[in-house]
Amino acid sequence: MNSVFNPSACANDASACPSEQACDGGYYCCSNCCDTCQTCTNSCTSSPPTCSQSCSSHSCNCRCCSSTSRRYCTITCPSCYSVDLTVTFYSGRTLSTPHSATYHEDFGKDQGRAQSFYDNHPVNSTSTCYYNPKTMNEVDFNVSFTPWRWAVTSLFGFLPLLLNLGFFVVMLGALPAWRWLSARRRGRAESQAPPPYQERDVKEEKPQDSEEIKSN
Repeated sequence: MNSVFNPSACANDASACPSEQACDGGYYCCSNCCDTCQTCTNSCTSSPPTCSQSCSSHSCNCRCCSSTSRRYCTITCPSCYSVDLTVTFYSGRTLSTPHSATYHEDFGKDQGRAQSFYDNHPVNSTSTCYYNPKTMNEVDFNVSFTPWRWAVTSLFGFLPLLLNLGFFVVMLGALPAWRWLSARRRGRAESQAPPPYQERDVKEEKPQDSEEIKSN
């Protein structure tokens, strides 16, 4: 660690910080110290009965023998690229109404894309652009579908279509089939049921009154 740099003092007073973008990397082991150990193996043969031993050396019991609690480091920020381009365009049937808008695009760390955009849109040049007629302050140079735009369009475009398709499948296919199966099961159950008991009306015939004719 640079002895001139004190992280605590730098945090409280910016004038105590070094000129370069230094930082405190914390604990760091500068070098390790190890012992030398041997590993031996024995091998024997039966005819004639002889044995031999072979040994090899390797490092063992390693430990840090030189370290620091405040490792000196520097902060290096990557270069990021973006563009803010002021454009003027005209609208209307005769293209006589001028409008101004600011186009913004982030390129991240991709210097090649930033340079390509700069080469294709130099200052005071004329390019084809697309504007939002509702706000008139949003412009874009490319309205083609990128993969993420396809994903968003597919999600919000095909989801209602799938829901409607599922509704029609249920109403036109599954529901009639379910009704047909229910009617078939009901008919089968009625055909297998025993015939109902029918009561017949029994008319009781009253005996006619017989008159005895007595002959005088």
